Amino acid sequence: MPEFLSSEWIDALDAAARDAPPPAGLPRPLVVDYVIAGEDRAVYHVTVASTGVRVAAGPAPDADLAFVTDRPTAYALHTGAAIAQDAFAAGRLKVRGDLNVLIGARPALAALDDVFAGVRAGTSPGPGDYDPDPPHPEAGP
Repeated sequence: MPEFLSSEWIDALDAAARDAPPPAGLPRPLVVDYVIAGEDRAVYHVTVASTGVRVAAGPAPDADLAFVTDRPTAYALHTGAAIAQDAFAAGRLKVRGDLNVLIGARPALAALDDVFAGVRAGTSPGPGDYDPDPPHPEAGP
């Protein structure tokens, strides 16, 4: 069972992405950086294209967007204990880049939820990953 944000976890995400059919309805390729800020900083990126999806460690040189959050919020988002809109409204998730690109890619990105379901179910929390109070719109960071 890979630990959240470990290299094994990123490899498991990439393997699940490679095994899935390419996403439909994508107006153009999209590259998203996921930045987990704080003392245990981690960065990985997801490339979504009509030819398929890839996940890799580190920042992408040409990311269209970046999602930036803390580790407990990232884990809550990964497990489904929180949703991105609530984390964003609470100030616990920041988005950098062109939000219009994100809007156009919503259907393709929504399909990734199913692609990564098996990895999500098999992920073990690392130290500091459990957030007993996932982000809510009325809560602050």
